[in-house]
This record gives sequence, C-alpha cells and structure tokens, in this order.
Amino acid sequence: MPDQKLPEKLRPGVGGSDMQPTPTGFSAEAEQSLVWLRERMAFPQTMFGAAFLGYTGEASDGDWLSETDQAALQKYPFISEIDTGHIIGNDDYLYCLVPIDENATVSVNLMRWDSKSDTEEVIEVLYRSEVGDPLLIFAAGGDDAYAYLSYIQVQIVDNAGNSCVWEPQLYTSTGHIVPCFSENGDYLSFDFTEYGWQGVPSELAPWLADGWSGVYASGLGGSWTTQAAAWDTDRIANYYLWFFPEDEMGGTVELYWEYEGADPSKTTWEEVWRGFWTTTSVMDGPVM
Repeated sequence: MPDQKLPEKLRPGVGGSDMQPTPTGFSAEAEQSLVWLRERMAFPQTMFGAAFLGYTGEASDGDWLSETDQAALQKYPFISEIDTGHIIGNDDYLYCLVPIDENATVSVNLMRWDSKSDTEEVIEVLYRSEVGDPLLIFAAGGDDAYAYLSYIQVQIVDNAGNSCVWEPQLYTSTGHIVPCFSENGDYLSFDFTEYGWQGVPSELAPWLADGWSGVYASGLGGSWTTQAAAWDTDRIANYYLWFFPEDEMGGTVELYWEYEGADPSKTTWEEVWRGFWTTTSVMDGPVM
C-alpha cells in the first residue's frame, strides 16, 4: 500500500551500492496519480508504461519541466517530482518510464553494436535498481536510433521472473513511441503519452488534464460567426457556419458568406457551401 513504508534498514539502496538509489518520496497527490496510472496499465502482459514528454535541447539549462508536455504534468504530477537520482541524461528526447512491478529490477545501459562480433555490448551502466521507481530518460528520438554510435537500452525483470528489453525511440513517421513486444507479439509496454494534447496552447493544459474531452454535437449546434478578409482581397467578409447535428458523432453543415456592409434586408450571400461533418476521438486526447 502507498502509505506503508519499509523500515529504514530494509529499504533498498540504504547502505548499499551507489548504483542502488533510494526510492523517491512523492507528495500525496503525486503518489495517488502514480498508483492510478499503475492500475490503469495493469494488463496481464504489460510490464511497464512509457510516455514521450517532448524534446529538450542543450540550451534548456536543465529546465526540462518548462519544455515538456504541460498537460501530462498536470495529469501525472509525480513526473515533476522525480528527483535527479532517477533522471538519466540531460538533453534529447525525454521519456518517462514506469515499471508496473514496484519491486522490479531495472537497469538502463548505454549500448553499442559491435560489427566485428555482430553483438551488442554495454558501454556504460547508467542506472540500476531493484526498486521499480519511475524514471526520466533522455534518449534518441527517431526509429533510426540504431544508426547512432550508441543508444539507450532498458532492461526490466519483475518478481515473477518476466523480463523485457526496450530501446526508447519514436516512429519518425508518426511521432509515436515504438512499443516493446514479446517474442509472441504481445505488447509488454503501455503508452501513456498524451498525444492529443501535444502542441495545444499552454492555457488549455489544465482543462485537458482535468478531463475535458473536446466538442460534441450538442455543443456545435447552431450558428458560428466570424470576420476575415475575403479570400485574396482587402475587403472584410462575414462568415456564418451552421452545424445541424444528426447524432452525437456528426451531421450536416452549411457555410454562408457576404461582404461586410451588405444590405441586411436583402439576401446577399456571395457563396454557399453545404457538406457533412463528423467528430473523431483521439486516443487519450480530446475529440476532434
């Protein structure tokens, strides 16, 4: 249970190797978000969760919090409380890794492919622990990570003896995390990245983290009006967009426009378009 602490003499890392960090103490709110996330990810084959938080360059001066997905930090406050003993690297693409088993053995190694022996070799052990604490890992971004001279590799072994090996990286074409598969093709990783929230204005982060899920048919119904320059002219036009919901997922739509200053007593629409609209749910993100 989260509120039950091991005696100091039994806590892993106390009085042990320097490679064995002391478990991180989170605030009550952060601990609750971590427990909720682990429960959310607890599928039979899943061994860990991973999230892509963004890119931090060398000019960030170590202030990775300001350059990451603010909505994710709102939803999972434990991320911002991860201490320096659980942060591997200092700039590059940033990932958060959360083992499902709190007592899993986790190691993070800097690897290199030896072309002569046709095998992988460990250049440096960056982190090792017998406690499954959340980690922040800076690693390569694209799925061509193997093209580099070295790359990050994560190894996890849980209490049941299950093991997995994962290299943090993204699919270049989509920007999604490359998952970890078993030999049988089962997903061993759970992607909790807030993809639908990336790139939105920072002022929307609290709304999104609080569960706002986007617009629905009931909210779109009616007329929406705006003013803008009429195509490639310098004249201002009024645009009227009418949504007609047919169900909760879509309906028909009509767009009318007229030049500003037109006689309101006459029908002076310059053009009219008619069509259809639908909404689409984005995984773990708002409706579009």
